[in-house]
Amino acid sequence: FLATWLLPQFKGIFTGFGVELPGITVAIIAWSDVMGVLGWWFLPAMVVAAWLAWIASDWLGWERPRDALVSRIPLFGEARRSAALGEFCRLLSLLVKYQVGLPEAVRLAAGSVRDTDLREACLELATRVESGESLTEAATGIGRFPQDLLHLFRWADRGDDFSEGLQNASEVLSAQSRVHSHTMAIVCEPAVTIAIGVTVGLTVIALFMPLVKLLNDLS
Repeated sequence: FLATWLLPQFKGIFTGFGVELPGITVAIIAWSDVMGVLGWWFLPAMVVAAWLAWIASDWLGWERPRDALVSRIPLFGEARRSAALGEFCRLLSLLVKYQVGLPEAVRLAAGSVRDTDLREACLELATRVESGESLTEAATGIGRFPQDLLHLFRWADRGDDFSEGLQNASEVLSAQSRVHSHTMAIVCEPAVTIAIGVTVGLTVIALFMPLVKLLNDLS
């Protein structure tokens, strides 16, 4: 609204002043020109472009680097990764409880993980365990599992205790995912408010600075 309706009117006024405009005013007017070209369709187009990029990454086989990148996004990525690990631990707990072999149990549990990067890590974990490594050694070598799970994997030979530990870890990870999600919701509102306040504040300052300079020149 500022860029497409308000600022163009002031641009005509400033042109008639015949004075050198401050740098911040020039920048705001340039931003107005860019937004005037982009128009109201810019934000929906960005959303559609992001969605198409997500779909295209599946077609091109880039799911793993995409999910690895998403997992590094503060709060959102942490919530997504914790939820995926929680689901993995929950299913692995059931498979261990019913005495499925550990490599096969890890491989089956990996199938429930929608995060491609984490799923590939779990499949690699199963392969390493099949080759003779302990669960802890394999997970440490892969480097994509949290430290708490590495400690828990030391119980891999304890049967029911290991299954119960995985179930507890699943509940903890799910709770962490919910905490990250709630925190993201709490943080977004003031962040958006601050962003709008800064944008409007800078715009108002940029619009008034030429007026102040003109009055000083006239006086």
